[in-house]
Amino acid sequence: FRAVFVDLADTGEPDVLRRCAASAGLDPAHVDAALADPALRRRAFDQHREADARGVEGIPALVLPGQPPITGGVPIDVYRAALARALLTS
Repeated sequence: FRAVFVDLADTGEPDVLRRCAASAGLDPAHVDAALADPALRRRAFDQHREADARGVEGIPALVLPGQPPITGGVPIDVYRAALARALLTS
């Protein structure tokens, strides 16, 4: 969060990801291992395509059956109303 919204850092850059990992108490070497893993790369692209197909245009995102995705920072009441609608229609 801080890297993107406070520091305006490009989290697409491996060294930025390494710093984020380290600040979260993780081994920065895991970033390199993940970036080098073709299966993780495919999974990330597959999930991106799926989200795009569902209309997700931002994060965080919540997708509930029969409703448009809720994306971005929204008030808690938006989530409450969407969950109530989902429960009524399930």
